[in-house]
Amino acid sequence: MAEIPSYIHICGRRNPKLDDCIIDSIEQFRDELLSGIPELDVPPLSPLILENVIFIDQPNIYIEAKKVIIQGLNTYKTLNLKTDLEKQQINTTIFYRHLFMKANYDVNTKILVTIADQGKLTADINNATAKVSLRYKLIEKDNKKYMYFFSMTTKLDFKDIALDIQPENISDTTITEAFKNVFGNNKKDIISVILPSLEKSISENVLKISNNVVKHFHYDELLPDKE
Repeated sequence: MAEIPSYIHICGRRNPKLDDCIIDSIEQFRDELLSGIPELDVPPLSPLILENVIFIDQPNIYIEAKKVIIQGLNTYKTLNLKTDLEKQQINTTIFYRHLFMKANYDVNTKILVTIADQGKLTADINNATAKVSLRYKLIEKDNKKYMYFFSMTTKLDFKDIALDIQPENISDTTITEAFKNVFGNNKKDIISVILPSLEKSISENVLKISNNVVKHFHYDELLPDKE
């Protein structure tokens, strides 16, 4: 078991201002997350790389993004946080000043005619918020209790986003028309299609990172029974 490093701020679970203490700890953790923490099996937070994200998987349309790269997650600010030790749940809202996403996509559709193509997708996002709910349980190992995060949901909201979709064969207007039929003609329609899969993939990756951190320390080290 590893010794708790100095960049992890310890908060007593009887601290009347536990939530504020955890927020301060998250903010102090930023620089370490940016470069990654090899000793805790934590990759760099920015960029966050999602290998494959399936946006749509239906009989007549399949769209998959490959190697989604998200930059700017280190610009986070924790707006609020609520810890429920009895329900073993943490709810928080996080603000991101600026995010940038890019990916290569594959599309296969039979809506008009059979079309298979590839291309690039980029998204420039300002003033984004993420509402996150984390659930955990305590598991016992070697007579000590450890936290294990088994569920995470993320709900993203973008105040301003610039999307750019570039088919590989930009001279072929058929693929452009196909995208319009699938996504609609405005960015709100596109966001409504890609957001659920993106939220799920981000949750899965952050859940893995969170468990990689807490598995190294037992519960009474991370949240000791004191003020």
